[in-house]
Amino acid sequence: MAAIKLPFSNKRPKYIYDRCGHWWYVWEMEYFDNGVDGISSHGEKISPDMDKEEARKETYRLNGWEYKEPINNQFK
Repeated sequence: MAAIKLPFSNKRPKYIYDRCGHWWYVWEMEYFDNGVDGISSHGEKISPDMDKEEARKETYRLNGWEYKEPINNQFK
C-alpha cells in the first residue's frame, strides 16, 4: 500500500524547528498517512546553525505566522 501525502495544517506545519546536537535548525516537512501505523513524517534541514530563538523566528516567518518576542522573566 502506497503512503498518501497529507496537507499542511497548524498541527502539521510545513516548517518546524528542532535541535540537532548543540544547534537548532529549521526543517521543511512532509507528512504521510501510510494506512497502517498512522502518520509518518520526513524533514529536510534547510537552515544554517542557529540558536533556538533564531530558529523559532525563522519558522514563524516561513509558515506565515505572527511572531511575538518572548517575555523576559528576569528579576530586576
